[in-house]
Amino acid sequence: MLLGSLDPKSLTVLGVLNVGSPLEPVKSRLEIFTLNSTVRFAILNLTSSHVCRDPKSCNEGSPRIACANLTLYRFPSARSDSWLGPGTSEGQVRFSQVSPQGPTILNISFTGLNARAGGYHIHILPIKSAQEPCSDTNIMGHFNPNGTFGDLTGQNNFQNQDMDGNMPLSGPNSIIGRSLVIHYANGSRGTALLLLGRYAGRWICHMPNSKPAAVLWSCCCMRKNDIHDLQQ
Repeated sequence: MLLGSLDPKSLTVLGVLNVGSPLEPVKSRLEIFTLNSTVRFAILNLTSSHVCRDPKSCNEGSPRIACANLTLYRFPSARSDSWLGPGTSEGQVRFSQVSPQGPTILNISFTGLNARAGGYHIHILPIKSAQEPCSDTNIMGHFNPNGTFGDLTGQNNFQNQDMDGNMPLSGPNSIIGRSLVIHYANGSRGTALLLLGRYAGRWICHMPNSKPAAVLWSCCCMRKNDIHDLQQ
């Protein structure tokens, strides 16, 4: 495609980076989830014109205004493991984030609740013993700041997708390695499971298990009259 015949309306704007000035450079970050390692060219809007640059030729041409690394990030995801405890329900909860600072997306699927379940919560510890797996001695109380994140009152089979900005999958407040508990409607503990990443819950208990999940590209080296390096 020739830039001289480029129609700006045909382009998709991925974002805006503020680079400041040569004397006062500004550090910016732009997360672009639709790019991958096969990207060879980038087009930069310089207000009155567009320029295109092959990453391999970054060392040629005019002086650079600013530089930034394009980094591939891997974001965590988690799923519930085997349920333990006196309850008869089954199912799985999957957790994922598309950004370390972004909300956690929950995909929830439960069966066999028989209208006996109440709330479900993250608890502090993983399930360490199959004997009384949902007991306070085994997994302790609710994990703050997360605590309760759902209500199953009156449900038999339950499917839902939810989003929680206070349920990180990494860092000191990560839910991974703790336990997920379904309580009876009267508040007692029914089942528990490990959150894998991995862990457990109390009518039934369960643990979240983690694995890396995709993504992220970067941006590097802007010159005065052209665009930049791209590197994986």
